[in-house]
Amino acid sequence: GASSGAGFSPDGKRLAAVSLAAGLHVWDVRTSRVVFRVEERLAGEPGPYVVCWSPDGGRLLVGTNGWAVLLDARTGTM
Repeated sequence: GASSGAGFSPDGKRLAAVSLAAGLHVWDVRTSRVVFRVEERLAGEPGPYVVCWSPDGGRLLVGTNGWAVLLDARTGTM
């Protein structure tokens, strides 16, 4: 399968993980609950994937070779 990527938010409270099979999921580390997930935007995009949080934790960049999307890290919207 395609390679996946993951990263903790700057405050360590959330974990973002992305893969071709599962899409993007952001979890609350303390509760283990999914904060949001994004699947449709990743359909068919080959890996490897990169996940990068903005320094303030407000934005989340998800990308692969030749493709990237910048999301609101609280809602998963563009």
